[in-house]
Amino acid sequence: MQPTRLLLVPAFALAACGGGGWKGVASGGSKPTKKPTVDGGTPTTTNTAPPQPLSEDTFVFVFDGAGAAELHAFDLATSSRRAIFTVDDGSAWSVRDVALSPARDTIAFASHYGYDAMAYPLEDGLPTEAIWAVDVDGTDVRRLMAPLKDDRGTVECTHDSTCEPLGMVCDGAVSRCRESARTREVGELAWSPAGDALWFVHADHFWQGTSLRGGTTLGRVAATGGAPELFAANGGCAQVTAPAPHPTDGSLLAVRSVCTSGGARVVRFDAMPPQQGTELFSEADLEFWVDLSDMEWTRDGRGFVFGAYGGSFESDAIVFLEAATGTLYLAFEAASGQWIEGQDLAPDGKRMVVCVGERGADDEARRDLYLVDLTATTPTATPLTTDGKSCAPSW
Repeated sequence: MQPTRLLLVPAFALAACGGGGWKGVASGGSKPTKKPTVDGGTPTTTNTAPPQPLSEDTFVFVFDGAGAAELHAFDLATSSRRAIFTVDDGSAWSVRDVALSPARDTIAFASHYGYDAMAYPLEDGLPTEAIWAVDVDGTDVRRLMAPLKDDRGTVECTHDSTCEPLGMVCDGAVSRCRESARTREVGELAWSPAGDALWFVHADHFWQGTSLRGGTTLGRVAATGGAPELFAANGGCAQVTAPAPHPTDGSLLAVRSVCTSGGARVVRFDAMPPQQGTELFSEADLEFWVDLSDMEWTRDGRGFVFGAYGGSFESDAIVFLEAATGTLYLAFEAASGQWIEGQDLAPDGKRMVVCVGERGADDEARRDLYLVDLTATTPTATPLTTDGKSCAPSW
């Protein structure tokens, strides 16, 4: 697949994809109150009546207020929002990413929520976020994947000289050797079309001298919880990000790049595990650069959207690639001084919600949600939030 050209006049209208999508099945009866559980998915009550799925006019997102992050739902039919779950277990936690399940009844989120200092002592290295799930009515909180523990940095030290032969520095707070400026994260959640598994990205970066090392790998965990699968070992500083499962054929898209040289490439994995992929196109084929996150197929597999910047664009943009022809269409471009932090397509393919960031009058970063109408000849963006604290949409 080689992209042919970028149509800067957006004339494609994803509405042609039809109004199919993944439908949830509404449940009958009353919904019991259920207690949170962290045992990998087993509910604490015998009544397992599923929650009422969210309508296809409703998406979920993260509201990052003064305290703990909150998972919210926004109903476009009524122009209303409501809080679903506060990520607070006695400590206020942030949320790295969220993903609404294909059945529209479960929200997965990545967070340090439920952090157990006894199971993950700091001297062993701060673990990544865990992956959690919560019903869309705010009940049945369960952990799908435990934090990925840092199995390095166990050498005791009092000075950097002890750690230098290892290419590390001495972390005086815990008297252990550590890679310099190391960051470890779990995010970029994406459900499998059947809703039986969650894809994610595990990022692990650090400095050795003046060289950036580590990278990102793809992972997968069952929707019922358990030990994750991690794929594609890192070499040097490699990135494999933005997992996007195809809705019907079982393949997986991802973006592959190298930290120091750039050159992002979109690859397709036709067989699992996702280790030997087929390159669809690279930045060398384009007039812009490819963002390393948030790629998504339309529900009928007609094409996919991904982030773009530089080159043809003065600001961040979202581009749609039509799979059959390789034709590129501009779906959305942020205004000057703004940036894009994520987007998600509606099940009907006619709308898209985008998280746009910008600097406020106090120079603090603000993030708000915009609704993009993709049926118009020139897609229009309407602000949905103005609080400066709403992002990470999932439809």
